[in-house]
Amino acid sequence: MYKVLIVENNPTLIKLLSHFFQSEDCDIRIADDGLQAMSVLESFIPDILFTDIIMPKIGGDVLCRIVRHTPKFKDIFIVIYSAIACEDEKRIFDLEADLYIAKGANITIAKHIRHVLEQFRSGKRRENILHGKEELHLRGITKELLISRRHYNTILENLAEAVIEMDGTGQIVQANRAAQELLSCAPATLFSSRLTDYLAGPGLDLVEEWFAGAATGGLPQFRSSYDSPLLVGERQVIIKLVSITDQDEFFLIAILQDITERKQVEKQLQIFNDELERRVERRTRELQETQSQYLHAEKLSAIGKLSASIAHEFNSPLQGVMFILKGLKNTVTLEDEDRVMLDLALSESYRMKNLIRSLQDFNRPSSGKKVLMDVHVSIDALLLLCKSDFKLKRISTVLNYDARLPQIQAIPDQIKQVFLNLLNNAADACLENGGVITISTGREEQGIAVTIQDNGIGIEPGKMDLIFQPFYSTKSAVKGTGLGLSVCHGIVQNHQGEIRVESRPGEGSTFTVLLPVKGE
Repeated sequence: MYKVLIVENNPTLIKLLSHFFQSEDCDIRIADDGLQAMSVLESFIPDILFTDIIMPKIGGDVLCRIVRHTPKFKDIFIVIYSAIACEDEKRIFDLEADLYIAKGANITIAKHIRHVLEQFRSGKRRENILHGKEELHLRGITKELLISRRHYNTILENLAEAVIEMDGTGQIVQANRAAQELLSCAPATLFSSRLTDYLAGPGLDLVEEWFAGAATGGLPQFRSSYDSPLLVGERQVIIKLVSITDQDEFFLIAILQDITERKQVEKQLQIFNDELERRVERRTRELQETQSQYLHAEKLSAIGKLSASIAHEFNSPLQGVMFILKGLKNTVTLEDEDRVMLDLALSESYRMKNLIRSLQDFNRPSSGKKVLMDVHVSIDALLLLCKSDFKLKRISTVLNYDARLPQIQAIPDQIKQVFLNLLNNAADACLENGGVITISTGREEQGIAVTIQDNGIGIEPGKMDLIFQPFYSTKSAVKGTGLGLSVCHGIVQNHQGEIRVESRPGEGSTFTVLLPVKGE
């Protein structure tokens, strides 16, 4: 007894085919279309599959390809029995069936069935011969419809979008190549499954709601949001759903567009755009900082020129006063008390002279050239400038100089600017009741180290990483511009050096300037 699955949607032919196969003692099953046939194949694997081609839902051509490429169905003997076989003879052999019969008059059915069974018993397979065509006449209208159908299928298979057809229950009955690739599913598994089984994402509930209302028909088109795409595995898609009614039946069409690459490109563009905005913002800030530094430098330059001019004006009369005092000391006999007073006047005059010289040296335009300089001499000159301010703030200084400290190659006025700024910062950090600033020098590997330590208010840990940034200041706007330490950091770096800082709130800060002995 042979097992036979008949796939045919014509009720009269079903009766005739069933009758003749049963008369040959065959166990038969009936399916109205390819979708129903796939359901039967889940529990009934026939010896012979006898199928038409043109049927609703899944046609015989699709069914034939699924069976032929499914391993567990590899031994099924496939028979194509179709009225279009004669008009489409050149392409019908592409279906890889074992026997092809042109559907003709009903009186020929018994003869064709006996031929099928004889062929099956003989073991002959894949016979590319169309039987029964001699009894038929070519039909022009059928040929035109087949051409139109092939054009439709060619267009469908080459669309970039995934196109899926479903019956009224939501079962997939047709899917083009793009859909099969997107869903990563073979036709045998894909057909008869539901589209929602493959979807995920925030918009899935809206899709399921649309399908739930599909049974009523007349649904408006549905389109998912581009901003909240659905997911098919890791692919992002937007979906369009259409309900089409045809007399008493209706079917559903889903068009899925894979937007994964587009989303990735948009994400990259957004990253590039954000980075560009950050660069523009950073560049704008740098330009603003540069402008402020330039304005500040212009202000300092103006102050320097004014102080240099004042120093020059003071120096001329001071030289005259000193000349007179020296003359009195050398030519006039004075009482001891008067001589002490004269020596004190000369001493203070010399101090004023040194102060004026230091002021002139500090404000002299930088040559930009590195020369040998004595760090101790430079610090002493700066302390002379700061003496009055330190005295007013009741700040004392402690000097721990290394007597063997070598001279270094540097730009003197720039290094003085660094030390002066650190001394002023130390003084500002000291409390109102006074403080102590300790200046220490020593050797450090291939260079020297100058440490300026205060016992002032210190720096909070969260602000330590900010103090060298331009325009950041812990002082009020009246006292500080936020450029001092930033400029110092730049100067020391240009000398291939380093500034280190240690600080504890309430205990004070220690700034250490490391400079190489031989500058490049």
